[in-house]
Amino acid sequence: MSDDPGHSSGPNGITRRSFVEKAATGAVAASALSLVPGQVAGSPKPDRRLAIGSARNTHYPSNRAPLAPSVYVPLPLGAVRPAGWLDRQLRGWAEGMTGRLDEVWPDVGPDNGWLGGPGDIWERGPYWVDGLLPLGHVLQDQRLIDKANVWVEAAMDSRKPSGYFGPVGERPQPRSTRPVPGEDWWPHMIMLKVLQNHYEATSDGRVLDLMTEYFRFQLRELPSRPLGHYTWWGKQRGGENLASVHWLYNRTGDAFLLDLGQILHAQTERWATRPTEDPGRWHVVNTAMGIKQPGLWYAQTGFAEDWEPVDRLIDWLMTNHGQPQGIWSGDEELHGTDPRQGVETCAIVEYMFSLESLLPIGGDLRHAEILEKLAYNALPAALSPRFGGRHYYQRPNQVACTLGKRSFTVRHEDDTLIGLVTGYGCCTANLHQGWPKYVQHMWFATPDDGLAALVYGPCEVTARVGDGTEIRIVEETEYPFEEKVRLKYHGPSGLRFPLHLRIPSWAGNSTVRVTGESVTIPVAGTIHRMYRLWNDGDVVELEFPMTVRASRGHENSVSLELGPLLLALPRQEEWRQVGGGEAFGDWEIRTAEPWNYGIRQEDVEAPEGGFEIRRGDVPEQPWASGTAPGTLSAGPPLQVGCVARRVDEWQPYGVDTGPMPWSPIRSGHPDEPIILVPYGSTKIRISEFPVVI
Repeated sequence: MSDDPGHSSGPNGITRRSFVEKAATGAVAASALSLVPGQVAGSPKPDRRLAIGSARNTHYPSNRAPLAPSVYVPLPLGAVRPAGWLDRQLRGWAEGMTGRLDEVWPDVGPDNGWLGGPGDIWERGPYWVDGLLPLGHVLQDQRLIDKANVWVEAAMDSRKPSGYFGPVGERPQPRSTRPVPGEDWWPHMIMLKVLQNHYEATSDGRVLDLMTEYFRFQLRELPSRPLGHYTWWGKQRGGENLASVHWLYNRTGDAFLLDLGQILHAQTERWATRPTEDPGRWHVVNTAMGIKQPGLWYAQTGFAEDWEPVDRLIDWLMTNHGQPQGIWSGDEELHGTDPRQGVETCAIVEYMFSLESLLPIGGDLRHAEILEKLAYNALPAALSPRFGGRHYYQRPNQVACTLGKRSFTVRHEDDTLIGLVTGYGCCTANLHQGWPKYVQHMWFATPDDGLAALVYGPCEVTARVGDGTEIRIVEETEYPFEEKVRLKYHGPSGLRFPLHLRIPSWAGNSTVRVTGESVTIPVAGTIHRMYRLWNDGDVVELEFPMTVRASRGHENSVSLELGPLLLALPRQEEWRQVGGGEAFGDWEIRTAEPWNYGIRQEDVEAPEGGFEIRRGDVPEQPWASGTAPGTLSAGPPLQVGCVARRVDEWQPYGVDTGPMPWSPIRSGHPDEPIILVPYGSTKIRISEFPVVI
């Protein structure tokens, strides 16, 4: 094989360059290259072999030739609905900040420029609706749907004969030294996602017409006005545009869209090679979006070499900037592994969406596990338990959320507070996609006309399987707070279809049992495929044993996990409102309790013996401490008891923790019992500990 990447051999024996050229005109048959569903998660170099051929789901749109065949196929918006504690979370946001933001924050109110008003014409309105619309349809909440439809209709009404849609002209941007142009490519990328979801939920054919004409407009204009022409953000986030082009191609088959895809790829930041070409200053949210870009390009070329940078990029980020809640630091630029550094809430929800976008393309189970870890740790830790605000930055070791400047790359006085618009307003608008899109991507269709459960939680899915029969599966569980998941089938008896179940890599000795049948012990870190005749009322019982696991981090410190949950030492939270109104206030949070504890080395080396797991009922708000303000019953539904020792060398720096001492370190203090809880249930916490001897 030639060292020239333009001449490497690819699907059907043709060169990479000729494949891409022919793909643009639709001249290449469907690529047989795809990733094997069920790769072992966490292996250094997963085996990515020719596997599923060109099989495609017959009920839902999947990648059409010459795009690489989909490993999994997204279900329409609304096919998956939350239940149990997850339903209460989404309804809390529907009744709170998401469902009322336009009433309390003028930036997304009726004066917004995307609605034709004199206000903001950039990203904030589209960001909000990108969460509002899926939340409305996932919950079947007509009030939210009606609010979102105002924005959809405004987009439709703004169409120009050229194919352009959206605002025109320049407007000032908050905290910016220069105005932003309405024609900037970047905010349109968000609105395209809004329109796609609207189509998924309604089959509104106007969406396909608008997107087709807009992409013809881009095809004409991008050569002279590239993605970075108006602002830097368009070039950094061009993968979002490419994803929408592929979405439309899978529904219309218009060959010009693949030509446009090549232009977009050429004009987008080189995320596949950036760690070696530019390892310096990276914006954290751009990075969270950029993760998906190599995978999207792989979908167009079918070459494994284009997919491989996805995991190289994740590995590089976690090695150099990783934090234990599943993401890298970035306050707003990447900032190393120190648990005192922050990560922006926008980055969390965008990384989740990148993983949700990658799963159907590559089917890599590692991405599903990271997605679960973010959803059940970083996401709730970022949000107000009262559904009325968020952190701008969260930190793994966080013992004070107070006014004042800290050692962040971009500083505001109120970065660590819980508030409506603390820090910067992008997160106020963007956080809303986190929970509803997670629910939307808990289940996928499969190329063999079955269903796949790739991340777990209480929900139900309604979808067509097998011969096209519509069925429903109810997922009964308190996961991630319990080990058991029960899947109950509702549909015709005697229907045959496959069910694909992700077995977590951390769940050794998992079991799968179907009503009246023997127990199966699947392999951890794989997909367990069940192809059988189903009878109405059949129940699949999954059990994923959870044991405490230890992993090393900054300065050889240790973090502890239980299943998909990161564990943290909570401290008594003292909440004090320092601004805002009753429902959407700005809050400082402090503690008077000591926090400088280390975990014993013998428990780190043999965690199976040093920790006691205690489970209770799941309250209305499990992602909160018992002292957080609010009217819901709240508190961690799971506790882990252990012993720890104080570390004198680890002292406060101002109101925050001081530098983490290198582990192991000697402690002259006696053992003390401590209680660890889920990280997402805390605002004041330690989640990376020194190791004491």
